[in-house]
Amino acid sequence: MVTRFPEQATRTVRRLLLAAFAWSIAQFLAVALLPLGSSAGQRAHGAVVSASRSRSVTLVTQYGTKVIVLAAIPVLVTALVAFGLRRGGGSRAGGRFVWFPIVGLLAYVMIAGFSIGLVALPVVALLAAAALSAPASRGRVRRRGPRARQRGGRGGRTDPA
Repeated sequence: MVTRFPEQATRTVRRLLLAAFAWSIAQFLAVALLPLGSSAGQRAHGAVVSASRSRSVTLVTQYGTKVIVLAAIPVLVTALVAFGLRRGGGSRAGGRFVWFPIVGLLAYVMIAGFSIGLVALPVVALLAAAALSAPASRGRVRRRGPRARQRGGRGGRTDPA
């Protein structure tokens, strides 16, 4: 295991989170804007068949706004993980807050596997790498106030003799 300095680990976490954000936003924009299919129509009026023009179709125009909600899930999970790592991902409570969304996104990838889910698999890997490389927090640091110094600091004797 390679030991890293906290600044270097923080820089690595930021880069991994930035890559996860970039991938999930690119996936969201691809679903909303890129033409991923085409449709052609035919109209029949009695014995006359007329062919209409073929047009490109995005997933949103084909399946409706529920696709936008499904494509926004990786973006929202990335934001939750970034917030959790910012608030103290190395602590016990922060670690739970970070890993629940990652495992949830992994379940989403497995459920929606062969449709839209596999595109989010790199986001899961990047978020897991960011959570694993987050520096562990040391917990609360207790500072001794002026009273502790008057009593002798660390419990030592204060007798003048």
